[in-house]
Amino acid sequence: MVAFGRLNKFFALPEYRDLRNVLNDSTKYVHIQNGGFSWTSSKDSFGLSSVNLKIEKGELVAVIGTVGSGKSSLVAAVLGQIPMRKGSVTISGSIAYMSQEAWSINDTIQNNILLGKSLDHRWYKEVVTACELLPDFSQLGDGDKTI
Repeated sequence: MVAFGRLNKFFALPEYRDLRNVLNDSTKYVHIQNGGFSWTSSKDSFGLSSVNLKIEKGELVAVIGTVGSGKSSLVAAVLGQIPMRKGSVTISGSIAYMSQEAWSINDTIQNNILLGKSLDHRWYKEVVTACELLPDFSQLGDGDKTI
């Protein structure tokens, strides 16, 4: 009954709107100008303020800092997962990121790499080569078919 009450509260919340500008042009970047982000609308709530960030195409960015400094909130802001309270976020192109927590589906290594996509042998070979997985596969009895 308690879980049902929580679900009702969740479904009663207003629908979240992603306020980021997502563009499709030849210049790839992430740009946050004077961004303000908070998980709740309460003024006492922790959030990020005065965020200014520009990431150009091809840049590799590591977000580091002490515990509780807002690293996860910053990544959530870039991904559009935390409500923006002020400023602007412009995304041109796509974003790839690696979480600090490992995640995999209960399936073969190959299917974890494909994540539901059809097998394109050329692409798959490029990926496993770039990730240097072939030596690992050779150590496994079923190679990339190992669960």
